[in-house]
Amino acid sequence: RPVGKGQLALNPHRWTDFVNMVFIEQPAGTGFSTDSEHIYWTDEAAASDAWDFIKGFLAMYPQLRPADFWLTAESYGGHYMPTFAREILDNNHGEVNFKGFIVGNPLISMPFTQLGMYTQWNSWSFIAKPDWDAFVSAKCALMWTNRDSEPTSEQRRLCYPIMKRIWKSVADVDPYALGFPVCSKQIESVLNHTAPDMVPLLRQARSNRYEPCLEDYMTEYMNEPEVQAALHVKEPVVWSDCSDPVYYSYSSESQNHNMIGLYKELVEQSDLRIMILSGNEDSVCPTVGDQQWIWDTGYNISEAWGRYSHEGTYAGQTVKFTFGSEGRGFRYATVHAAGHMIPTTKPAVSHY
Repeated sequence: RPVGKGQLALNPHRWTDFVNMVFIEQPAGTGFSTDSEHIYWTDEAAASDAWDFIKGFLAMYPQLRPADFWLTAESYGGHYMPTFAREILDNNHGEVNFKGFIVGNPLISMPFTQLGMYTQWNSWSFIAKPDWDAFVSAKCALMWTNRDSEPTSEQRRLCYPIMKRIWKSVADVDPYALGFPVCSKQIESVLNHTAPDMVPLLRQARSNRYEPCLEDYMTEYMNEPEVQAALHVKEPVVWSDCSDPVYYSYSSESQNHNMIGLYKELVEQSDLRIMILSGNEDSVCPTVGDQQWIWDTGYNISEAWGRYSHEGTYAGQTVKFTFGSEGRGFRYATVHAAGHMIPTTKPAVSHY
């Protein structure tokens, strides 16, 4: 993985230890993927294009077709994964041996996610009790849960001052990883002047644990001309892990669609194995939001909510829900002290 200044270090917890991985930057316009014209994106269009890519990829590498095929994603993957899974189930004619999907800290229900975010901040004591009581009373968590509807004048009057104070309180923390340090290159900057030989050693040491500047290093690395040439990028691209143009041209109906019904459809009408993971220090797509719906599916609890360990240390909680007599269902698991990007913030447990 990138460790700064164009250098790489071997990730000791890489998933490629046990699977072959293909990374897809989608929808078009994200990362190195390009579009020839302005596109108004929907979840269904993104799923259709991703399926076209998979079919094209396996046409080039037919020896991989018999292998078990899994999907994985995080965040808005809470929309991408079930929509893509539905696309494959409806159109797969032996192209893939589709087994299931894993999604981490997913956006599934915007109102539950919004409520969970502020609830998480309150539980971490970023919010004063009088502000929290006023926030709940005015139903401020429902603001912006539908981008097509503006907050009411009464919500603006009551919620804006409260939310301004709340956002000010969390301004200096990483909302995707509340208990983790934010990126600071101060130590490396000092070493560059005082002990430059120590910088590579510092970066190597960081390769075995969480690196708060990893996204910065990745962006720098992916924008190196030599890297883009090696990846056969057709023309120079300013790479970033997110695309504002794609976001603003993406269907608000898709973004605000409640995905719970589709998850239930996949559970009840397919044999896919489904796992939802949640790093419990993420406040953007938090565990608290998931807890608002996973217990109300009407499914049997075939494995009670309980702890699991990694190398003798507490690692999180897990529960298994089952529908019918054929063992269909899904597993939900938290990852203790992990943020939004579980493989980044808790690489060893993620590898496990």
